[in-house]
Amino acid sequence: MNFSNPVEVVFDTSALLGAVIFENERKEKGEAKEALEYLNAQCHKLVLSREIVEESTGRLWIEGTRGFTYIQKLLDLLDELERKGKVIRLPKSVKIESIALGFQIPKEIEHDIHVIKTAVAVKRKGITVCIVHKNSRHFEPIKEELRKKHGIFVSTPVEYVDP
Repeated sequence: MNFSNPVEVVFDTSALLGAVIFENERKEKGEAKEALEYLNAQCHKLVLSREIVEESTGRLWIEGTRGFTYIQKLLDLLDELERKGKVIRLPKSVKIESIALGFQIPKEIEHDIHVIKTAVAVKRKGITVCIVHKNSRHFEPIKEELRKKHGIFVSTPVEYVDP
């Protein structure tokens, strides 16, 4: 997508973990790593909520001993991006569960409701917000609703990087 102004980007958990860990280790195919590099090179910022960080670190625990290494790698990268001013963290006062979307979420995407609500929570006038995800079949049904009701774009890593 070709954005003319700064963008605040919410990566879903698969995109975030793919970019930071699994695509680096060649365990996954995908372009999430390039999307994160693109974000870093642009005047874009990564939006994080407590729920996104918790889901990401929780999914890494299933990797056993390697999970700790993966979690440390994720946290180190997030710290590095934060030092560069590339991270926006939702304040603790923002309660994701109380955010109204104004449309029905299909059952197959309920597990990503925190990603959608994080994007809605950070959206404000004059700011472009984009959700980057790795699973089109989950986000496709709500793509237009998010754009119409909240002005939030939804894209794959390739769509985000390639205008």
